[in-house]
Amino acid sequence: MLEIIILCSLYGALVPKVKKKNRSKWLPLIAPALWLLGEFVLAFIVGIIFYFNGMSAENIEFYMQGVVWAGGIIGAGIAFLIIHKLPVKSLKCPECQTEFKLVSELGTATCTNCDTKLKIWFNKVKKLQVA
Repeated sequence: MLEIIILCSLYGALVPKVKKKNRSKWLPLIAPALWLLGEFVLAFIVGIIFYFNGMSAENIEFYMQGVVWAGGIIGAGIAFLIIHKLPVKSLKCPECQTEFKLVSELGTATCTNCDTKLKIWFNKVKKLQVA
């Protein structure tokens, strides 16, 4: 249960960062995916090391809990680093080619240069038809 809460929190922590960078709404899923991948990969590697060192099954179970958490933390850290290093994807007004850094929550914006109403859908900017 605790892990599910952590995975949801990781996703929620990355959503505002991804929105600021004008990236896909699916990109925050990288954090839970890398958390789980980190758990499995590090547990697999450490399990092989324990096997070749001749540790008994009782001792391995205790250590593997810490290893799994460490792998998850490393995977989440890599996800945050990836998102942090991504450049901001700029969006341009189709009328005057003015760049936008932030997109509103509703998917609409007004160009500050030419006052054109714009619709932003999947990181593409279109002129909004006002009746």
